[in-house]
Amino acid sequence: MRTTARSSSTEWDTKDPVLKTWMKVFPGAVESKSKISDALLEHLRYPVDLFKVQRDVLQRYHVTDAQTFYEDGERWKVPEDPTAPTNSGALQPPYYLSMARPGEDTPKFSVTSVYLPNKRQNLEAFVSVNSEATDTENYGKMQILQLSSSTQIDGPSQIANKLQTDNGVTQALLPFKQSGTEIQYGNLLTLPVGGGLLYVQPVYIKRQASEGTYPVLQYVIASFGKDVGFGQTLDEALRVALGLEPGSTTDPESESEEPPVDPGTKRTASELLDRASGYYDDAQDALKDGDLALYQRRIDQMNDAITQAKKLVDAAAAEKK
Repeated sequence: MRTTARSSSTEWDTKDPVLKTWMKVFPGAVESKSKISDALLEHLRYPVDLFKVQRDVLQRYHVTDAQTFYEDGERWKVPEDPTAPTNSGALQPPYYLSMARPGEDTPKFSVTSVYLPNKRQNLEAFVSVNSEATDTENYGKMQILQLSSSTQIDGPSQIANKLQTDNGVTQALLPFKQSGTEIQYGNLLTLPVGGGLLYVQPVYIKRQASEGTYPVLQYVIASFGKDVGFGQTLDEALRVALGLEPGSTTDPESESEEPPVDPGTKRTASELLDRASGYYDDAQDALKDGDLALYQRRIDQMNDAITQAKKLVDAAAAEKK
């Protein structure tokens, strides 16, 4: 006796005339959207494969002026993955992140990517799509943050090279390289924070087989503007990147030109970063337990604490000028 299983898709756009016709022609092939339970709806995410197609099309079709479009002078491109092998041609994959997009106060779970200008390596635009299926009004809406042409921000390859050649990073990783330990750089993430862009990249080490074969998180690198932060935790890296603690990458001459941060502000910002680090640890525990809802809440809280800390430091620095 042989049994066969039939799978079905679920309706999402209830106004799509083609889909309605499809459902009439093939009854049962597509289930009604109303049959999606609230518990299941919390786990639905914007399809990353669909997003890849959309970002590929958007490379040319973000241009609205006909003459400029046909001249092809403002084409964008998806950057190559800086963590992939050299000359592999692999594109940087989209990343799911909990973040507050420009103009929004509440962080949302989103799928994100970045663009470069054609034939250049600096950052041109940041694109994100709301991936929270429970937010029926905004789910699937795309937002593009196009950077000012007067300000050049390093793209992923430039930032990856900057992070990996940083003096503090190279000195810390030197003992592992000398012992033959494998060093792996994790995904280079880009997040809009405090009116700027924050880059974060984890660094893993993979010891000999006798000590276990799984990569272990060893360091975290963060870059905000021209500053690079480096530490064994996200908290440590952010403290240096935001100027709350000195780091090995700080230029003594530029230090004297920067206004000092008020001790009270520094203490408050440090407390916020402590809180952000705690949220990050809780999020990782929730992820291990498979509790995606709690994971998302903790990541949202972490991003909010980092943004508040950055605002405090900026405000204190502005008052000193």
